[in-house]
Amino acid sequence: MVYINVTQDNEFVLNINNNSRSPFPEDEVGVLSTHILSDYSVNRTCKINPPSGDPSTNIFFAVTNGRYTEFWMSQTTASEMFVYDGEYDITISNGNEVLYNGIWKATGNSETEENPFIQYTSDNERNDNYIYIEE
Repeated sequence: MVYINVTQDNEFVLNINNNSRSPFPEDEVGVLSTHILSDYSVNRTCKINPPSGDPSTNIFFAVTNGRYTEFWMSQTTASEMFVYDGEYDITISNGNEVLYNGIWKATGNSETEENPFIQYTSDNERNDNYIYIEE
């Protein structure tokens, strides 16, 4: 799962090149993000290996080699694509074929969420396996 914080720039690596059937595009890919609970969707274009003077290098781009793809997303792009906290279904495609489909978690929109992960601490120190039945 990719973890996105909308209050900062985000960098992450995906192994798309080895997992797709067709060659990875050389110019751009479409990235569709859909919030799972609200169905809010945003479709963005991600430039692949843009030249250094390209203005898209300050927004959303990817650098790819033969094995993996490194993505960089600005805070502005992250806050536009991920309006709500929670899980998003992400689809990366080259127009006619899906290259990647996964679940990403976005946080930072809610002021009440201090820790995006739920920590469970067991009160069972002996690590016994019990079956709990509600009566």
